[in-house]
Amino acid sequence: MEQVTGPLACGEGPHWDSGRKCLYLVDIPNSLVLRYVPATKELYTAKVDASSVSFILPVKGTKDKFVVGVGRSIAIMKWDGVSKMVSQADLEILHSVEPDRPNNRFNDGKTDPNGRVFAGTMGSQINGVWEQKRGALYSIGKDRKLKTVIPEIGIANGLAWSGDAKMFYYIDSLAYSVDALDYDITTGEATNRRVIFDLKANGVHGLPDGMTIDTNGNLWVALYGGNSVVCFDPRTGKIITKLPIPGAHITSVAFGGENLDELYVTSACQELTKEQLKINPLVGATFKVTGLGVKGFDGVSAVL
Repeated sequence: MEQVTGPLACGEGPHWDSGRKCLYLVDIPNSLVLRYVPATKELYTAKVDASSVSFILPVKGTKDKFVVGVGRSIAIMKWDGVSKMVSQADLEILHSVEPDRPNNRFNDGKTDPNGRVFAGTMGSQINGVWEQKRGALYSIGKDRKLKTVIPEIGIANGLAWSGDAKMFYYIDSLAYSVDALDYDITTGEATNRRVIFDLKANGVHGLPDGMTIDTNGNLWVALYGGNSVVCFDPRTGKIITKLPIPGAHITSVAFGGENLDELYVTSACQELTKEQLKINPLVGATFKVTGLGVKGFDGVSAVL
């Protein structure tokens, strides 16, 4: 296991770009977008002029445009991948949502195999308790129209599609489960939602967070508060392996590297005390895990 970034308040949204041979990710509360180049081990970081940045997805056919979640908005961001600042002038807002819920924000976002963007929102904590059913999952296609895919979400999180694109996997963290939906890649419609993996029933500790899928069809789920990533077979619900990661709050996962056989894992340190951080200085870092014997799919650029 190799550390590739220092501690981030809430590292999230890792996305591997094979064309540019680099990893993109964000630090949500600090409004940072990051680009890591494994060949040179260079890390580029930019501060975005926004309340938060929750995901970053390259736009197909461009070298300096990305779809990002900023606060309660989805925007096209212009960034050369090197500059240290992104101003509001570099953000083209496509849609803003949930005006009646000002404390909400976008969380996880990803593209389906055709480049359609899916992104979900979440509420906030009140007296240490997360608001239930305050968010929703949305999608945006080539026409840039916004559609509501799933309403009443607690914390919109992990997204993944099966290799044949007939199955869509989804996580609402507060439900402590991974769900499956039948998926129509042509229309982007997701139907027949059902639970395929119940964390509590399987004795898995932590909130299910970000998620990815390997070419064998198995799902890898980051466990926030669980010190690990769990891999299970969505067809049988059986756990295949559990991968321990330094630090309690593991946030997301993505396969990358030349052969897509390296697992990048993000984490958070925002809820830990200075004393806890001294005990484990790796908390909040981003890691690269090798030797897993599996491969993932390339990150798909957004088609907008």
